[in-house]
Amino acid sequence: RSTVLVFFTVTTVPNSLVMQMKDVVKTVVVQGSTGGLEEKEQNLCHVLDNIKKFGSDNDLIVFPELVIQGYVREKDYDFEIRYWEAAETLPGPTTDRVSALAKEYNCYVAFGIAEKSNIPGLLYNSIALVGPEGFVGSSRKMHLASIEKDYFLLGEESNVFDTKLGKIGMMICYDLFFPETARILALKGAEIIIHIAAAMGGGERGGVGVSEDKRRFFDTAGVCRAIENQVHYVGGDRVGTHYMGPKLGTWSPMGLAKIVNNYGVILAQAKYGEEDVIFGELTNADLMSGRSVYPLLLDRNPKNYSRLTKYEM
Repeated sequence: RSTVLVFFTVTTVPNSLVMQMKDVVKTVVVQGSTGGLEEKEQNLCHVLDNIKKFGSDNDLIVFPELVIQGYVREKDYDFEIRYWEAAETLPGPTTDRVSALAKEYNCYVAFGIAEKSNIPGLLYNSIALVGPEGFVGSSRKMHLASIEKDYFLLGEESNVFDTKLGKIGMMICYDLFFPETARILALKGAEIIIHIAAAMGGGERGGVGVSEDKRRFFDTAGVCRAIENQVHYVGGDRVGTHYMGPKLGTWSPMGLAKIVNNYGVILAQAKYGEEDVIFGELTNADLMSGRSVYPLLLDRNPKNYSRLTKYEM
């Protein structure tokens, strides 16, 4: 990439914008066809096996939303009870097992998991991040779609975690379409935003909406979040089929995992509706040059944004 560096005089640079990213972060996204609640152990083994396969040569491995327990289904009391029983606290047994391999292979792993809240029967749709040092942290889905409201509590504002790879923020599926989610992570200093999903295709593939629309939305939104926040974006989805219950039938996630740098360049993209594994190298050089030429975060004018909090539907 040929880049012209433009230097600006800035009185104060917020601590959150001081960069600490590793020179090169070798990234893998595993787009698998994992099972539902009954296959929890197999789902976990899928995660562990892929860490063994890719951990030695890569820094960051990303798996989809709710990869451990599988996605939820239409309201069913028996299923709700079993889903609660299969959920875990964070940290917990699953993060312990994943952390052990992350330490052995000296890599970081992000994956979706159903998290127990302090209220019996109520859960969070969460993403966990573990690394060589053990459990790093988690974020909870802030925007719930469709039947997710029958199972999960709304998550709160997400945190950014300091790691040996850099500052990592995380969000889940529907959060992608609310720009405030990624912007908050960027203002907290995120250099890499991990976004995981189990996005059902819509139309004949099942799910809300039209397949062509949803494919275009997911193809576009992650690139937009990367550009407007000057961050690297790593998006992971699952594929296969998922039985949603007798009324909703079987739905199919889309896939379309992607790795995008802060310039909005798609470094790697997975297939539509098929199992796939993609690889990409995120660089600190891109981040530094991009933020020098396009200082979008420094050029914000938040004093004129107050209406964002005043107008609610």
